[in-house]
Amino acid sequence: MAGCGNNSKNSKQSDEFYTDKGGMDWGRVPIIKPYEIVTLRPGNWGVRSVDASDVRLSIPGVRSVNDVDSIIFISGEKMILNGPEIEAA
Repeated sequence: MAGCGNNSKNSKQSDEFYTDKGGMDWGRVPIIKPYEIVTLRPGNWGVRSVDASDVRLSIPGVRSVNDVDSIIFISGEKMILNGPEIEAA
């Protein structure tokens, strides 16, 4: 992952949700607040919500993510939808 930033004193205050890179042993890519893509192991990505008041959202097995007009599209393998595990969604 790569990113760029502006440390200028004259820059606008940025939202930490969009600037936080993750931790030493995990990476993250923000999508649309409060949703983010996270990984603990290379090649193993998931989508989650960081909003505690949101419905608990955790989608493992993510292979691709796209957003169009604030609608998030997620494609993955062995995902869990409403309980049962499915091969692809």
